[in-house]
Amino acid sequence: MNYAIASDIGATNLRVGLVDTKGVLEQKQEYPTPQNDPNEVISLLYKAIERLDFNGKNIAGIGLGVGGLVNYEQGIVEYTPNFSFNNINLKDILTKRFKMPVYVDNDANAAALGEKIYGAGKGTKNLVCLTLGTGIGGGIIINDSLYRGTTSAAGEIGHMTIQTGGPLCGCGNDGDLEALAGGRALDKEAREVAQKHKDSLIFRLAEGKIERVNGALVTKAALQGDELSNELLKEHAKLLAVGLANIVNILDPDIIVLTGGMAEAGNLLLQPAKDILKKRVFADSTRVPKVVYGALGPDAGILGAAALVFEQSVK
Repeated sequence: MNYAIASDIGATNLRVGLVDTKGVLEQKQEYPTPQNDPNEVISLLYKAIERLDFNGKNIAGIGLGVGGLVNYEQGIVEYTPNFSFNNINLKDILTKRFKMPVYVDNDANAAALGEKIYGAGKGTKNLVCLTLGTGIGGGIIINDSLYRGTTSAAGEIGHMTIQTGGPLCGCGNDGDLEALAGGRALDKEAREVAQKHKDSLIFRLAEGKIERVNGALVTKAALQGDELSNELLKEHAKLLAVGLANIVNILDPDIIVLTGGMAEAGNLLLQPAKDILKKRVFADSTRVPKVVYGALGPDAGILGAAALVFEQSVK
C-alpha cells in the first residue's frame, strides 16, 4: 500500500501526518505555526516530517496545503495574508531535502479534495468547501476536478467584497467576507462586547481577562445558552449567508461543505445561515444545495494534501 506524507499549514496550526490511500491518518503531529520567520516554519516542517515513522513504507510523495495564494504548478507559496510566509518555493525546498515528489496547493483546495474523496462530498461532482478558521478559505471542485483558475488563484471566497468601506482584511482589501465573518473578526467583536458586558458569561469564561476572549469562548458560552453569544453567532451567520448565496448564484454546486474551527458552533451558526441563504438565492429557493459541516473535522486539509499525492501517483 502507498502512503503519503501530508501537511496542513495554516495561520494558527501546522499539522503533519502519514496517510494511506484509504484516507487513514496513521500518525499525526500538530504545532503552533511560527508567525514571523519563514525559516522557522520550514525548520519546523523538517522536524515534524523527520519525526514520522515511515521506515518500510512505500511513500508516494509529500503533499502540502498552505493557507495562502499558491502557484500549484511551481509549488510556490506566493502570499499568506495571516502569517509571514511569502514567495517561498516550498516544492523545491522539500524535494531537495527529502528526495521525493512534492505537491503544494492552497489549504482550502486540499480540504475540498479531502471532503470530496474521503468525507461529506463523496459521490458529488460539484462541491464548494469553505474553511472557517482564522480566516475564510475556499476550494472549488467542478466535474470531479479542482478548479484552480488561470493563475492558481481561484477559490479565494473569503476575499470577495460584501461591504465596500467595511473593515480591513489582512490581505489589504476592505469589507471582504473574511474581514467580516472570519475567526479574527469574531474574536474582535467578542472582545468589544465583553468589554461592555463584564457581567457576561463570555467575560467569566475568560476569567476576567479581556485578552483571553475569543471566538472559541463565544461558541462555548453559546452552547451553554448564553444569549449574548448566540446573538454574536447569528450576526456572523447573516454575513456568512451572503457569501454562501454568492457561491450558489455563481456556481450552483451540489453541496457546500463547511470546515474549520468555527464549525464547532454547530447549528447555532449553520441553521440561521441556511435560513437566510434560502432568501438570497436567485429565483427559486429549491435551488439551494445541501450545506453541511465536513465529515473530516480538522483533518480535512491533511487528508486532502495526501490526496494531492495519490492523484498524481496514479497518473
